[in-house]
Amino acid sequence: MKPGTNKSEREILKRMGATAHRNSGRGVIKGDGNYEGFTVDVKEAKESFTLNKSVWAKICTDAVKNRDDPMLLVVLDRGTRLAIIEWEVLEQLIGERNG
Repeated sequence: MKPGTNKSEREILKRMGATAHRNSGRGVIKGDGNYEGFTVDVKEAKESFTLNKSVWAKICTDAVKNRDDPMLLVVLDRGTRLAIIEWEVLEQLIGERNG
């Protein structure tokens, strides 16, 4: 399967238990998918991915429209998966886990 396509994004989202959005976010529901209160945007790259302010702003805007928290899922070389979320959300998750 060719990386960076809607089909490969749907497969990645499916493997993580997320729901893929129809038309990969170009429809009514923004973002590539959603997972546990996050709007997920999937980016696939062979060796690297550049994250900048405008990329993160778009992900955040899509999440706000969906009333979710933003998550960027970077998949490097079809194996390494990295999730990028806001620090405050991470602190909240840690606090819930520690009770």
